[in-house]
Amino acid sequence: MKSLKMRAKKFGWTDNNGILIIPPDPATPNVVKNLLDDYGTISYEAILAKEQTYMDTDCRGTQDTHMLYECIMNSLTDEGRAKLNIDDDMYTVGTNERMSGACLLKILIRKSHLDSNATSSMIRFKLSNLDEYLSEIDNDINKFHKYVKVLIDNLHARGETTHDLLANLFKAYAACSDQTFVKYMSDVQTRWEDDEALTPNQLMQKAANKFKILNRKTCGRPHPRKTRRLQHSSHELGILNLLWTPLSSIQLQTPWYFHIYISSIGACGYAKT
Repeated sequence: MKSLKMRAKKFGWTDNNGILIIPPDPATPNVVKNLLDDYGTISYEAILAKEQTYMDTDCRGTQDTHMLYECIMNSLTDEGRAKLNIDDDMYTVGTNERMSGACLLKILIRKSHLDSNATSSMIRFKLSNLDEYLSEIDNDINKFHKYVKVLIDNLHARGETTHDLLANLFKAYAACSDQTFVKYMSDVQTRWEDDEALTPNQLMQKAANKFKILNRKTCGRPHPRKTRRLQHSSHELGILNLLWTPLSSIQLQTPWYFHIYISSIGACGYAKT
């Protein structure tokens, strides 16, 4: 959807009179919405009503909607196109039976389950379990925030909102493995509970800034486990070098009985192969 938004902006499909600017109620044509942002609140019938106003003429709208059709179809797999072709009568519009990209987009959204009541319930469920997701992605705050914003955008596209996002965010931050970060966010939560004004975007910005600072402080510092592993490896390598030392180089430095000892070790399978 994001790449489609970029293309739509480039070609003017979301301009004031663009093909993706739809009046949800044809009776009030001056009240319009962006299909890419509000696909959950715009019916197929409303899209079809607008498309029918120009599909039998050779105009910019006809060209644009056909271009959108080609764009969508070319981005799909053979299996995806086959599923959409079942409903080709729903995006074949006008007496000239032209392909409507706007109608096709609505059908595609329906089939991908982005446009259903079940989708809204699923989004709300995911928002209430943000703490579990943060743990799954190894406490990557930046990735976490991208995930949250996608969920909120999808909820807004259905004309819905959430009133407990701040609480869900604080719950997620408290589950972070970095205790310095947890302490900082706990202080932010305390000030919010004392009626300090705070929006979800402001909260996520504070968390992102703190996460960046903490990462900068620990950048380049080896993990304790890795440090111990390197120390062990160095010690083991020294022993192996001793065992792999050629006898010719040892003979000048050690008594004859040590040569026999080294040779016996090699015969037991410890010599370098």
